[in-house]
Amino acid sequence: KVGLQRWLGYNDWESWTTDDGLKNGTLWAVLRDDKNDLWLGTESGLERMRNGVHGLRPLTAELKLPLRRVQAIANERNIYQIFVDQSGRVWILSDNGLFFVNRDQGRPSLQRPPSEADPQARFFRAVQDATGAILFTSDRGIFRFEGGRWSRIKLPSFYRSCYNAQIALGKDNSFWISGTSPPLLRFRLNNTEAIVLDQVSVPTLASGNVYLVASDLRGWIWAGTDTGVDVFNGSEWRHIGQEDGLIWNDIDTGALLSEQDGSVWIGTSAGLSHD
Repeated sequence: KVGLQRWLGYNDWESWTTDDGLKNGTLWAVLRDDKNDLWLGTESGLERMRNGVHGLRPLTAELKLPLRRVQAIANERNIYQIFVDQSGRVWILSDNGLFFVNRDQGRPSLQRPPSEADPQARFFRAVQDATGAILFTSDRGIFRFEGGRWSRIKLPSFYRSCYNAQIALGKDNSFWISGTSPPLLRFRLNNTEAIVLDQVSVPTLASGNVYLVASDLRGWIWAGTDTGVDVFNGSEWRHIGQEDGLIWNDIDTGALLSEQDGSVWIGTSAGLSHD
């Protein structure tokens, strides 16, 4: 192109789109394996990125997966998260409810938890705190699994949940959850009651549509919206958008990976960004 151009986010952000080799620019998950490859869950399938002499490049993922087992799980319709807890147990959160992989009989099998967890609910997101308790968001509230027992969390009456409610653990062992009112709620637990610590909405957030809530390895909270991402470092909020070098403002649910070096990867509906 002819003329003068400005490189937004130079030295702060790098990004990849379909122009850089991604098969699909809409990313829903970002993970790193023990071989240091980056795996991307996109709108059209799984992609892999590997470091080479020319930097990080997308590769076609050649997978030898047991397709019948994968299809059997996929038939549970719209899996929102596959969560591995501290004990190694695998949980599957889906439109058809909550499942876990039971290995007690030798051969792994999918099972539902006891009825106290409301198996008819749609389950969206899970997070585990330092005590080992797991909180699950669903369209029928928040459930906690601790010490082999299930309980339902009592939320404040003013809180209004949202579809695919996101939840994250703060560095003070408090929880952050998305909603329609307020868009972001911070609370701690007193037994089964949620004690409100903070409510965050516009203009502190750039948008009230919160699609992603995640914490990085420092304990900072990342709230992804349709107008970028807002970051809370424990004392103040900072907004990051396209004007700062983010590839796109529309952040996708679940698409954040926090690295040991303090950097993060963020998936959007138009590509992948790394700070």
